[in-house]
Amino acid sequence: MAKRRKIGEILVDNGDCTPVQLEECLRIQQESGAGRRIGEILMDKEYITEEQLLTALSVQTGMPFIDKIDEETMDRELLEQVPFTFARKNNIIPLYSDNGIVTVAVADPLNMQPLDDIGLLLNKEVVAVISREDDIAAAINRGYHQDSRAAEKIVEDMVEDERSRDVYHIEEQTEDLLEMSEKAPIIKLVNIVIFQAIKERESDIHIEIYEKDLKIRFRI
Repeated sequence: MAKRRKIGEILVDNGDCTPVQLEECLRIQQESGAGRRIGEILMDKEYITEEQLLTALSVQTGMPFIDKIDEETMDRELLEQVPFTFARKNNIIPLYSDNGIVTVAVADPLNMQPLDDIGLLLNKEVVAVISREDDIAAAINRGYHQDSRAAEKIVEDMVEDERSRDVYHIEEQTEDLLEMSEKAPIIKLVNIVIFQAIKERESDIHIEIYEKDLKIRFRI
């Protein structure tokens, strides 16, 4: 097994920092005694950029560095299987699946535990690509925000449907909703509410009924 090159060596070889700058940061790292990574110190000193560090990490780990996350190709079904809190805490997001292998974007390729965890969550083999921390955070926020908008869209559709077809006067109906195809949006709405609560790791769902509307609250 080949010995992994040190990140500082790669950065110097790439011309991203000088040997003097690296030595200075290595000394800071040794004096700090807090286990700080050399790449983090080099960035704090503004000797290298985040992109230069991630490019060097790509060389060190063999994981590709992607300059941009294409959110249009992200697999929505994969997002539904990964809790939002897990993705946000670990700054990791599944992108797509190909031949049973899931490609996952990570900001910290040296932290392997979240990769193992997401493989267990999805019950699939995973491979990692490296992306900027801010890009992953933005993809997480937009990806999961689209899921949260699904409930709002269903309500909007139901209201519009009610204006054109008088089929949603639930208080006048006694049929089982599961047997009424016209009530399918209601079933979908309930499923989304429950899914959202599970995804956010909530313990309670509170539904407050008013004369013409209702309020749904989650408790952590």
